[in-house]
Amino acid sequence: MARRFAGTHEHKVEQRGRVAMPALFRKVLRDLESPGVYLVPQMTHDRAHVVFSEPGFDAVCARIEEAEVDEAERALMLERVMGRAAYLELDEAGRFVLPQALRDSIGIAKEIVIIGLGDRFELRSPAWQAERAADSESRGRSALAGLNLGRLH
Repeated sequence: MARRFAGTHEHKVEQRGRVAMPALFRKVLRDLESPGVYLVPQMTHDRAHVVFSEPGFDAVCARIEEAEVDEAERALMLERVMGRAAYLELDEAGRFVLPQALRDSIGIAKEIVIIGLGDRFELRSPAWQAERAADSESRGRSALAGLNLGRLH
């Protein structure tokens, strides 16, 4: 059973904004019984959209609803996540339509990078992904070295 979104996938964006979901991601969604996904525009930064499976989106909303914060802060978080979320249905071939305004807001034209982040994935422009990859290579290695992941077996 596939449970995590993983890998970096480059895909074409069709003229009408249709994008093919990576095969592994379709398997994760099938295993999670999620016929569609929730896209939260620019949830944590201005250069990417965050996408959750249906159960993943429910879990994020529950965490916000249960967070130990004052009601004003909770309302702001819910507005940022639930109020801006867009439900994207997948067609029988595992494709979704990314509206023009959402493409424009992060600089996606004819190509898109879809990067798995475990319980979610991000939609990024190829230009920003290239910037991000260069920056995260050394910082990511350094952070992972501190976890001693090579000693898990």
